[in-house]
Amino acid sequence: MSQEKTSEKYRVREWLEEQYVTKNKTIKKIAEEFGYSESTLSRYKSRFGLSKNNKKVSKANYTNYNWLYNQYIEQNKTAVEIAESCGVNRGTIFDYLYKFNFRKEDEDKSTAYKSRVKKLSLKKYKVKHFNLSESVKRKREVTNLKKYSSRTYLGSKAHHENSETIVVCEKSLCQWASKIGISNIILYRWIYKNPNYTEQQFLEYVANYSSKITNIENIFSQTIDLPLYNKAFDCLSYPHLKYRPDFKLTPYSAANVDGLYWHSSAHKSDAKYHFEMRKEYEDLGLRIFQFTEDQINYKMNIVKSVVNNHLGHSARIFARKTEIVSLSQSEANDFLESTHLMGTIKSKHIGLTYQNELVMVFSYKMIGDDLKVERVSTKLDHLVVGGFSKLLKYCIKKLAPRRVHYWVDLRYGTGCHLKNYGFVHQRDTLGWKWTDFNKTYNRLRCRANMDSRKLSERAYAEELSWFKIYDAGQRLYTLEIK
Repeated sequence: MSQEKTSEKYRVREWLEEQYVTKNKTIKKIAEEFGYSESTLSRYKSRFGLSKNNKKVSKANYTNYNWLYNQYIEQNKTAVEIAESCGVNRGTIFDYLYKFNFRKEDEDKSTAYKSRVKKLSLKKYKVKHFNLSESVKRKREVTNLKKYSSRTYLGSKAHHENSETIVVCEKSLCQWASKIGISNIILYRWIYKNPNYTEQQFLEYVANYSSKITNIENIFSQTIDLPLYNKAFDCLSYPHLKYRPDFKLTPYSAANVDGLYWHSSAHKSDAKYHFEMRKEYEDLGLRIFQFTEDQINYKMNIVKSVVNNHLGHSARIFARKTEIVSLSQSEANDFLESTHLMGTIKSKHIGLTYQNELVMVFSYKMIGDDLKVERVSTKLDHLVVGGFSKLLKYCIKKLAPRRVHYWVDLRYGTGCHLKNYGFVHQRDTLGWKWTDFNKTYNRLRCRANMDSRKLSERAYAEELSWFKIYDAGQRLYTLEIK
């Protein structure tokens, strides 16, 4: 039976040395006896340099350029093997390999570690990584609530106050973290590893970290005129917010720019990642826009218009000054391709003109007695006040539907304004597209039985090298016509 854990004795070198070396207990035995985590005890054993022969590990070996070069390059040992022979944590060896700029083209230095973590996680928790285990998440939350009165340390008052007390170059760590868009804990770790740092070294580290931005972040930042690292919401106001945004637009809204590879099924296994992120923001009264890489690269002018409309920067046109016109498919195509993120669609179209210029398009289909709204789009950087209401009333009067269906793409819309017209929220569903990491494609572009070979959807996707990329959800609103 394990004894009740009364304190964190493992933090004291003498105590752990007595249990592990003097009494010759295994780490597993100590963990079971005192109720500690095996991984925590192993980490502190390595940190103190404890080994069964009771000799403290000297840093002379792995901190020596020539010795480490011989072990890593000439003898072709892995970082994990070197760490075990030295009795230190593998992260320590990785730090010195990075410092000396040692690289081996044929070795992924994290492969062995990842493989071991996966094997142990599957055995113990039945998941690929222990962080995905609900039991681990609950234990972590309980520990954080007990220690910091917060489900996460980064969202706690203690973490925030500590960040404010450490000042570097006339700024607190909290201010630096907000500026360069990283967690305060990363700065803590750097300072811990470099206790004798100078301000110049710290500034160089910040500059190097700041260069790790993506191309689409650069494009978005320059086009929208937003600071690259204006990311952080107030951690005290939203301590439980798990998903960090790429850009903070207002105190209550943010935007993400998602790389197609990193957010596709080729890399991200969680199909509901974007859906749950959007839901969490909504539950906290916040707004998150989620733009994909192809939208940033090929439709940035439309993205800019969407953001500017949200920020209240759009020019206004009043619907009472416009005229309703019927549009051909080709006329609608030109307008929708240049103003709507999803492009055009084959359907019926009407629009509004202002001073002989087309400023709004309303696309629809009649399916039985139901009017299905397919697209609503306005001239870039313009808002047609009352335009949707005017076109909707025109369609209802002309077509006499029994109900109206309107699906809202939750990556950049909410549909809340539809409630003003009597629409009722029915449900949210998860949607997805295909991607080749350059563009996205409708999911019907790759499906089972597309040709005489009668292949499965997966087989066609493998042939095309396409992967799924899931969105933030689609929301259905309906309007019953009395």
